[in-house]
Amino acid sequence: MKALPNSCCAVCDMSDARGLTTTRLSTGELVIVCGNHELMYKRSSKTVASRSELRAMLRDRRRSYDRRSLQIDELGAQLSEAFSDERRAASDRRR
Repeated sequence: MKALPNSCCAVCDMSDARGLTTTRLSTGELVIVCGNHELMYKRSSKTVASRSELRAMLRDRRRSYDRRSLQIDELGAQLSEAFSDERRAASDRRR
């Protein structure tokens, strides 16, 4: 079902009507969401009963931890080294 005009995603406030749709909560209420959040909700095994629960479940998880503090595996370390600023600066000087 398409979203109503002049509405926005209940999770991220995106307002581009081309990317909005609706999803149904466990209470039967239809909620306007963007396509990304609709997909995330449908793929999750959880159901929620309110908009606030939906926002809490789908909020941006990237902010919950600092990715720089994670362990880097060997391939990750090699890629980081290959694309580091120092290495790029050295290759730029050779030209």
